[in-house]
Amino acid sequence: MINVIIIDDEPAARTLLKVLLEEYKHEIRIVGEASSAREGIELIQKETVHLIFLDVEMPQMDGFAMLRQFETIDFDVIFTTSYSEYAIDAIKLSALDYLLKPIDIDELEASIERFKGKQETQQPVKESIYFLPKDFTNLQNQHSKIALPIAKGFQILFISELFYCEADRNYTLFYLKDGKKITVSRNLKYFGEKLEPFGFFRIHESFLINLSHLKSYLKGRGGQVVLSNEVILDVARSRKKTLLKLLSL
Repeated sequence: MINVIIIDDEPAARTLLKVLLEEYKHEIRIVGEASSAREGIELIQKETVHLIFLDVEMPQMDGFAMLRQFETIDFDVIFTTSYSEYAIDAIKLSALDYLLKPIDIDELEASIERFKGKQETQQPVKESIYFLPKDFTNLQNQHSKIALPIAKGFQILFISELFYCEADRNYTLFYLKDGKKITVSRNLKYFGEKLEPFGFFRIHESFLINLSHLKSYLKGRGGQVVLSNEVILDVARSRKKTLLKLLSL
C-alpha cells in the first residue's frame, strides 16, 4: 500500500485530488492532508509516507521552501501547480514530477504509474537529484539547494557547499566544503549538464568544478586550477581555452 499525503492551501484542490485518488483505493492510502507547508512538515514527521502531492505556491512557505526544511528526503514528490510558465521551469529544473491544475485524470494516472514503476524495479527517487530553488526569480544561484541521493534518502545542501565533482566510472564523487565526500550512482556527464547553469565547469573528463571556489589558474599545457580548499586539479588541453574565456569574463 502506498501512503500518500496531500499538501495544498486550496480546500477544493485537496478535495478534487482525493476524489481522483479514489480510483486507486486498493493501492493508495491517504494518511493525511495539510493546508499549509508547516502542517505538511508535521504530518511527514509523524506519518510513514511514500508519496506526497505538494502545491508549489502556498502562502508563507511554498513547496520548494518546505522541502528545504528537511535534512534528508525519503519520500517521492509530485508537485501540483496552476502556473504553466515560470513555475514549470523551476519544477523541471528540480527533476521532480508535476501536474497542472485542474488535474487531469490521465496525467495523474501516468504520474502514479511512473512512481509504481520505480518501486517495482527497486529504483526509487534516490536515483535522481533534485534542485530546490530559493525562489522562482533567481533559480540558478549558489543559494539554491541540491538533494543528493544517499542510502537513507537525500542529503540536502547548498550548491555553494560543493567544491568539485570527480568521475569514477558510472559514479560521481562530490567533494564538499566540510571535507566530506558523497558518492552518487550517476556519471559526471549527467551532473555536468545539471550543474552548469549554477556556475560549474567541466575542466577535464574526470573533473567538474564549482567556479565560485576557483582560487587561481596555473599555466601549463592544459594548466591546473587551485580551488579555495587548496586542491589542485588538471585542466584538459581541449578545455583550457573555454576556461580562460570564462575567467576573463
